[in-house]
Amino acid sequence: MRFVVVLMLCLGLCSSTLAQSPHGVALAMSAPRAALTLLDSEVSASDRARWARLTELRLSIRTDRQTAGVVLLGLGLASAALGGALAVVGRDEKMLLAAGITTASFGVVNAALSFGMLDVSGSDERRIRAARDPRDFEARREAELIAHLHSGQFFAVNTGLDVFYMAAGGLLCAIAAVQNENDRWELGTGIALIAQGAWLMAFDIINWINSNDRAARFRALQ
Repeated sequence: MRFVVVLMLCLGLCSSTLAQSPHGVALAMSAPRAALTLLDSEVSASDRARWARLTELRLSIRTDRQTAGVVLLGLGLASAALGGALAVVGRDEKMLLAAGITTASFGVVNAALSFGMLDVSGSDERRIRAARDPRDFEARREAELIAHLHSGQFFAVNTGLDVFYMAAGGLLCAIAAVQNENDRWELGTGIALIAQGAWLMAFDIINWINSNDRAARFRALQ
């Protein structure tokens, strides 16, 4: 009995809802559209144009960072493969074994770090394209400018570390030179540190310059 009463009440409620004016329903459905139209009307054509320039610049820089990531990944994998092969082939010689292990270690670390620049998942691109409110132009430009300045500082610190790698490698080579033994692990490690530090310094200096240039491009964007 209760089921019948509840069913009748539900049917009565539904029929009264359906009997309402279709104009009222259409008005309710069109409210969000009207709000969006009002929002669009508040944004000028010049605001949309400079937002488009900002988006284009962000996407262009994302592509540049991916290219740098590919370079770091390639050199990292090459170092890992070369170092591994050298360690296996020269496992009976201290110098070759040390050089191989050091080179492979740098290669593995650099290859792993490269994924932070590759945006493999595409999340950065989706985030850039999802931002569509031109009224956020100033805040977004400022955030990007600061981010690239920080990135430049990061590469500057890395450049200092590269100098340390090469200096440590030179010191190890000097230690090996004053020893009586011909087969010294210090020599192998020293040569590997100098080689890895040299190409990493070139990579970091280029990206340091590029990061500061990107910050300047955001500062100049109007």
